[in-house]
Amino acid sequence: MVPGYVEVKAIGTNIDKKLKSDQLKKYHMLSDNMLVTDYLQWIWLNSKTGKAKARERLIEESNLEGKTLRINPAKAAAVE
Repeated sequence: MVPGYVEVKAIGTNIDKKLKSDQLKKYHMLSDNMLVTDYLQWIWLNSKTGKAKARERLIEESNLEGKTLRINPAKAAAVE
């Protein structure tokens, strides 16, 4: 049995649109544990419904242009 899947998309990808893809529907049949991310947003999926059961955004894409990144420690802990 596969312990889970992590689907990584490019930064800026509309992840909500990708949650409806045939590829992710296939993964739902293979494992109860699934995570989708674009490195900025992290979404854990309910295997039965395919809908997000938890979601966290570490940082906004516009913040990547700055010289320093500041990630909220509480958000980082939630993703961890």
